[in-house]
Amino acid sequence: LRTRKATGALTRALEEELERMGFVWDAREAVWNEMYAALEQFSRERHHCIVPDPFPENPRLVQWVAGLRKQYKNDALDQEKMDRLNLLGFVWDAKAVLWEEMYVALTGYHDQFGHCLVAEHDPHHSKLAWWVAAQRKARVGGQLNERQIHRLDRLHFVWDGNAAQWLEIYRELFFFHQRYGHCLVKNDSPYHTRLNDWCGLQRKARFMGYLEPEQQERLDLLGFIWDPKEVVVEEMLQDLAQFKERFGHCNVP
Repeated sequence: LRTRKATGALTRALEEELERMGFVWDAREAVWNEMYAALEQFSRERHHCIVPDPFPENPRLVQWVAGLRKQYKNDALDQEKMDRLNLLGFVWDAKAVLWEEMYVALTGYHDQFGHCLVAEHDPHHSKLAWWVAAQRKARVGGQLNERQIHRLDRLHFVWDGNAAQWLEIYRELFFFHQRYGHCLVKNDSPYHTRLNDWCGLQRKARFMGYLEPEQQERLDLLGFIWDPKEVVVEEMLQDLAQFKERFGHCNVP
């Protein structure tokens, strides 16, 4: 139809009928509208325009948004198109795009786990853990704007790296307590060795007066035993209880 129009082979009546149907004569304009509609649907479903790369559902959309940013940088995009994209909250700055991509990833992490304490040793979220640490450094260096800080605050982001690490391991102890009903962590596995060492550090920190009152309160809620001697006694009682459960008596040879 476009070729026939260009060569004058279409009647005016047919042209008018096609235009009433919304037919776009410019092929490039038609493609642009098609991709815009795809981006609009993406935005409607996800509430943002940060198309991840890769995006298997629509690889063309990834290429298209990258092309838009190049056109914008080279002043090759007309104002009408820019206005339509701005209505969707399109992000033009490539660095801002990376920030938005990682923020979306952190939001997903928060929705799944209920917190933003991404562990550095987590093999499934290593890139996100790096980004989280970078945000703390960026704020100290004055490189985060108020809007970015506010958005991270809404996720209850922990800005103090030491506090974040403390809370991360505290969560491990919390789940240990949920599973076993106590906080007597033994050196019986690599995972427990790390947690056991941390528990020992908390006892030393409290003795030296370095433990924050809020941290002590959190540990007290788990029934944490502060006296190392009492810890030894409780561990021996546990061992004896297990022996009795297995052999039916307490006559340990």
